[in-house]
Amino acid sequence: MKTNIANVDELQHRLEETGQLPLCGRCAQSRLKQQHVKTAVWREAELMVVENIPALVCPACGEEFIGPKTEAGLQRMCNREGTVGLVSHLTVPVIDFAVLNPECV
Repeated sequence: MKTNIANVDELQHRLEETGQLPLCGRCAQSRLKQQHVKTAVWREAELMVVENIPALVCPACGEEFIGPKTEAGLQRMCNREGTVGLVSHLTVPVIDFAVLNPECV
């Protein structure tokens, strides 16, 4: 996930004033769009997928911007014990890069 912490409140204020979100701060090719994204997070030896994260996303380059409050919420989730908010389980294949690319190791 290519995520940047941004002042999302300022961007939302700009949306209210102009009716448009600003151009992407990375590529400057497209206006940001409000979307919900997901990311994979390691919590010790456990992999979690977090869905429904509010973000501003660039349709051109895929850069994702979240606010400091959202980032703090993700940090709290990663540090919390238990499975509050668990909606499903996912089986993930684990592939050894070295097996398929021994010349690169």
